[in-house]
Order: sequence, then structure tokens, then C-alpha cells
Amino acid sequence: MPSDARVRTALDALSAPREAFRSAVATADEEIRAARNRIDEGRDPADALARELGPFAIDRIDPARLAGLMQVEAAADPVVHHLLDTAHRVFEGLASDDGTGFQVELTTGGDLRDAVRDALAGRGRAFGVAHAVEKARAHRYQPDADHVLLQPYPFHRWSAGERGLAPPLVVALGGADLRAGSLSEFLDGSVRIALVVRGATSPAPLARLIGHGVFVAQTTDAAALERLAAHDGPGVVAWVESGSGAVEFVHDPSAGDRTWERLT
Repeated sequence: MPSDARVRTALDALSAPREAFRSAVATADEEIRAARNRIDEGRDPADALARELGPFAIDRIDPARLAGLMQVEAAADPVVHHLLDTAHRVFEGLASDDGTGFQVELTTGGDLRDAVRDALAGRGRAFGVAHAVEKARAHRYQPDADHVLLQPYPFHRWSAGERGLAPPLVVALGGADLRAGSLSEFLDGSVRIALVVRGATSPAPLARLIGHGVFVAQTTDAAALERLAAHDGPGVVAWVESGSGAVEFVHDPSAGDRTWERLT
């Protein structure tokens, strides 16, 4: 199967977690637009801010208390307005993604860890702008220090809740570039990574990633991608070609308490 067809297959297999992320972003965007409209109409600030960020309202400030702090001046606060507009653009762009934002093509000789880091940071903009809006609502947003929240938001700054909303990634790469040990720092929450591998590779490039609660597979069988999507936790699958030299195995945390039960 050509690489591009395999990438499409991997994206389709991960459609449920992709849609979960896209749906959360779309819901947040709807609520951002509704909040902006309510503020424009001069409605009660507590009502306007109560549901502003939906699933992205991490560490939400109580809206009634917030309204008391901001009073009606919130309606005219240019910083809040600017950040609501920015959040709308970010959420709208992520929600309308047709799948290309969930895939990465690693150039020959490229660094797999860096590619995954950058892709997650790009998706993480949703979380960064949410934090920026929260700060602005509380009059704590400092443009000189907090403008970084409007940029790609690195994975190491994501909260546990944000990692639970992590989008899946599909990475196409050559077997010689499958140096996957460094991916362990990203295998948390609901991060799922499908590696579509072309050509020969080492026998066990994912072995070091086997750990508690982490689904790991090296396989020629696309069915492992469906199992990755269904797994309640982080995971990574290397979908290799026949004759690649990779040993096939599946480490499924749900299969038992003992290592020999989980590893097939």
C-alpha cells in the first residue's frame, strides 16, 4: 500500500480521537463567539462569561466573582475583545481542519522527537489562547510576558486536563529515521501517535517505550491502529512494511496485570 494511502488509513483509524479534539475546539469556538456577542450587547458580564471556554476553561474563575471585579467595563475592555477575537480565529482554524493538521511528513534525516514536539505545540495553541483569555478576564494579562500564550503552546506546559484532550498524530517517515525512544516524554494523557514507516528499520525501535498504561505496537497489521484509538490512555504504533526487519509485537495494558499477559 503506498505511503499516502497508509497515512489516510491511519487517520481514518484515529477518527474518533480526532473528532473528539475537533468537537471540543468547535464547542469552545461557539462559546467564544456567543460570549463576544453577549458582551457587545451589554448583557450581564456574569452571564456573558459563564460558559466562555467550555472544555478549554482550565482552572475557571467563578463568573459571578469575575463579573464583580470587571463590572460593565468588561464590555469595553480592548484586551478582552482582542483576545476573544484571537481565540475565535485559533479555534475556528483548528475546528475546520480536514485532517492535515493531524499528520506530519518527516523529511529524510529529520528528528522524530522535534517533529512530534512541534506538531503538538501547534495543536496546543487552543490551550494557550484559552489561558490568555482567562488571564485577560481577570485583568492579569500582561502583553509583554503573556504574548507567548498566543504562540504554539509546548506540550510540557499542558495540564493533566489538557493532555487528556490531546489530539492524535500520524507521522510518515523512513525506517532509518525511526528513533522513537525520545517520544516517551509525550506519552501521557491521551496522546496517540501512529508512525507510518517506509522501508527497513531496526528490530525493536519502540521497545523502550513500553511502560505502565502505554499501548505500544510494532506491526504490519493496520488493526493495531484501531486498538490504539480505543485505548484509554497514551500509545504509539509503528505500522511497518513486510520485510522491514522490525519484530512484530503488541503491548496492551488492558490485557492483564503481568508483563507476559500484556505483551504478545
